[in-house]
Amino acid sequence: MFIADVLAINADEKYIDENGAFDISKCDLMAYANGGYYELGEKIGKFGFSVQKKKK
Repeated sequence: MFIADVLAINADEKYIDENGAFDISKCDLMAYANGGYYELGEKIGKFGFSVQKKKK
């Protein structure tokens, strides 16, 4: 088990969107699985989609 205090979070400005929020889609992420590396694509959903309130 690890216990720590987060003292700072830094991100290059190129990863910040026009609203000042971190934009993970600008990070060119990749994943490793079963001996291979895979490029991660566009966002296809979000946590809580099935229970979110409907827009009026």
